[in-house]
Amino acid sequence: MFIRRAAAVVAGCAATLALAVPVTAQAATTGTVDLVRYYNSPASKHYSTTGQVPGGYKREGAVTILAQPVRGAIPIYGCMAGGARNDQYISLHRNCEGAQNTFIKLEGYLYANPTGRFTRPIYRCYWAQAQSHFYSIKADCETTATTKVTAEGRMGYVLG
Repeated sequence: MFIRRAAAVVAGCAATLALAVPVTAQAATTGTVDLVRYYNSPASKHYSTTGQVPGGYKREGAVTILAQPVRGAIPIYGCMAGGARNDQYISLHRNCEGAQNTFIKLEGYLYANPTGRFTRPIYRCYWAQAQSHFYSIKADCETTATTKVTAEGRMGYVLG
């Protein structure tokens, strides 16, 4: 009986302490994970994930996101577009923005606003010519004179 009460008191204290931790301190103690952007050259397709990538893709780069939820963070999901062949993308919506699209996994969390060291914006981009979504840390989505890319908007903030 005493052990159960002590465990309940300790759990209650831990919960109270967790609520008292400032957001910036939470980020420092919360685990992070790399959201990696991959590219498949022959297919001109991108794939962005914190997990396993299908064969044929080569790493292009990575950003650091939160592995667990904290105050001020929003979830980011991996999805597959239903209207385009092998168009994997990240979304802020668990329903992947439409019934024809498929949820793959919860990738992690972004801050909704710049917070602490999480000050670098991340954007979702769409390369229509290849029917390929990807993320970028550049607001212009890395568009060039020969590669027109549409910026679909800022998603949140990653470790800067």
